[in-house]
Amino acid sequence: MLASLTLAALSLVCQVGRASASELRAELGALALREAPRAELEAGLQRIGRDGALADVELAVLLAARIDEPLLDDQTPRGAQLLRAAAARLFERHALKLPRLGALLGERANPWRAALLAAVGDSRTPEAVARLGEWLAQGGEDTRETVAALAHAARGMHGPFDERATRAVRSLLDRPGRAGHREAVLCVGWLEDEQAIDALLDLLRGSHAGLAKDAQWSLERITGARLGSQAPAWRRWLSEEREWRLEVLPVALDELLESDAAVQARALNEIARHRFPRHEIAERLSNRLAALDGDIFVCACAALGDMGSAAALEALRAVSAQERSEGERHSATAALARVGEAPSRR
Repeated sequence: MLASLTLAALSLVCQVGRASASELRAELGALALREAPRAELEAGLQRIGRDGALADVELAVLLAARIDEPLLDDQTPRGAQLLRAAAARLFERHALKLPRLGALLGERANPWRAALLAAVGDSRTPEAVARLGEWLAQGGEDTRETVAALAHAARGMHGPFDERATRAVRSLLDRPGRAGHREAVLCVGWLEDEQAIDALLDLLRGSHAGLAKDAQWSLERITGARLGSQAPAWRRWLSEEREWRLEVLPVALDELLESDAAVQARALNEIARHRFPRHEIAERLSNRLAALDGDIFVCACAALGDMGSAAALEALRAVSAQERSEGERHSATAALARVGEAPSRR
């Protein structure tokens, strides 16, 4: 294995000379060629995470392999752990240029393949969610690991999330016993996938206690409701909420535009006390935000902050370009800060 690593490192150093790459890459490429203390190799990986470019992923793998040879399948070498940490920082800094996972993973063997896949999730960016969703939809052999990485990525963000990712994870819910099913039950909760609710309700009635508990957790996270473990109670609630969305929500949104402040206040209170479907409510309330002012505007911003949906970000950011009072601007800024916070973690 060391022979192949040496050839790869030589290739990297040659590329440095031809392409005038960074001094960092030249220095660390040389490090991969020589015998070096473990601490120096680890420091090299950390530098790649802090200062490297996406092209330095190959070099990071080489340094990680020099730290530790792969161990048993159920053990993660120190080198793979450091590779994951460095790559996560790299992918976060260069999120907009994150390559497709097929190109990134290639034909790598574990533990380097697993470390890079997990690192994409650790980077916690919208681009990471999208790339992982694409990879999952392709149905490769990394299903369980990809779903786990998706869940980890979503923990640091507010939805709504990339539809490719939510659709790909949702498709696993009706495949009990297959790779990735257990992970998908929790992942749809982290992805706040409102379209997964019916499948989760079916799992509440299943004989597998662990799956039922996970399904309940995801239902609670998606809906904001706390209705216990009995499917009938959830189904009654869901029926009522869907009826409210179709019949009451449109009327309340129209009443927000009335000239009577009391009517506006009642309408906003009606909207704010519901959290399902949260992202749709946030988007539709955001569409009314520019037409509101005064106390109603301030309360609407507070409601959007409570909802914690990224669907409100564009409307809240647009306030900075509008003629608003200091109090109104402050309320929009406060709501933006709340929506931008990482969601609570399990």
